[in-house]
Amino acid sequence: MYKLRMPKFGMTMQSGFVGHWYKSEGEQIAKGELLLEVESEKITNDIEAPIDGFIKRIFAIKNEEYPVGTVIALIAENAEELAADLPQDETLSTITRSTTVSILDQPKRGAGNNGIPISDIKASPAAKHLARELGINLAEVTGTGPGGRITEKDIEYYRSQTQPARASDSDEVQYETLSPTRQIIARELSKGFHSAVFVTQMTLSACPNALRWKEQRQVSLTAVLVKMASRTLLEFPRLNAHFDGKTLQRFPHINIGIAMDTETGLVVPVIRKADGKNLTEISEEMAFLANAARNRTLTREQLQGSTFTISNVGISRTDAFTPILHFPEVAILGVGRLHKGVQVAADNSLQILPQVWLSLTYDHRAIDGITAARFLEKLCQLLESTEEP
Repeated sequence: MYKLRMPKFGMTMQSGFVGHWYKSEGEQIAKGELLLEVESEKITNDIEAPIDGFIKRIFAIKNEEYPVGTVIALIAENAEELAADLPQDETLSTITRSTTVSILDQPKRGAGNNGIPISDIKASPAAKHLARELGINLAEVTGTGPGGRITEKDIEYYRSQTQPARASDSDEVQYETLSPTRQIIARELSKGFHSAVFVTQMTLSACPNALRWKEQRQVSLTAVLVKMASRTLLEFPRLNAHFDGKTLQRFPHINIGIAMDTETGLVVPVIRKADGKNLTEISEEMAFLANAARNRTLTREQLQGSTFTISNVGISRTDAFTPILHFPEVAILGVGRLHKGVQVAADNSLQILPQVWLSLTYDHRAIDGITAARFLEKLCQLLESTEEP
């Protein structure tokens, strides 16, 4: 009898939410066939059958949270095991909910509007997530993606046609239950916030040369900052580290996490070994990761191993902010909007230059204020320098 357990996606994942079960109890399955969907604080993953067999028992209920390692289902390896009584195994006592999933709780596997089995409908992970949150049956949606695949836009169009907006009652209090992903994000942010001692230092940097590189190389300001931050971290290795309250773990390579906002919450994909990549390579990798983040196709490897994080809110009208540490990292760089400002030159003349506010939040238990100040000073020098990135 095979025990299917709640998997772990990434180093920080402690628990996961069960989304759809693609199979029901008693069904025969083949190795590699989709079994269920699991949400963590960062990604949604489809879990495949690890072996051939039959679904003997399902313990994990849709939209419920279970710790990593919890037995969420039993898989019988043959018909004899399927027919046998459930073994009395002590490990099953770790299951948080002993009741089995009713057939009514399973996704419908009958034919949809077009006679297509619902389990066979092609839809992007983001579309499936949105449909689940809006209570929309995928079988009723027409896909416009490649091969008829359902996209988020298809879900939004279907909703606009079938669920017209109502005028809100100003006297009515509205309550929103956070999505599973948002609940986990909230818990993880709280864990880091209550563990570290946060200090944020800010500086205003002129960046005419950074803007010139941005335009000449056809890259984003974030890509330039990734390159410049990685060069700065080579001189300040204490900021390229993790801290658990006792031990500072410094890394041989600089892996920079890029905070990206998606419709379902914040994700932080990682540019690995950024110190060894040129500006074009960094820009291309960022574009690839951003596309994967939008489509909710980021892998565990793409979300693991960051040693320093950059959060750029420059697309908004925010000038400066205090970013929250991506725990257990010791530092994160916040970037405000790019704007024109007046600067006094050495000869007291006035210059109008592109400027940006930089905010460095760090764990004061591991990093002193003077070290953070020197890091920001060096980073500004690189952004203001005429030296090629």
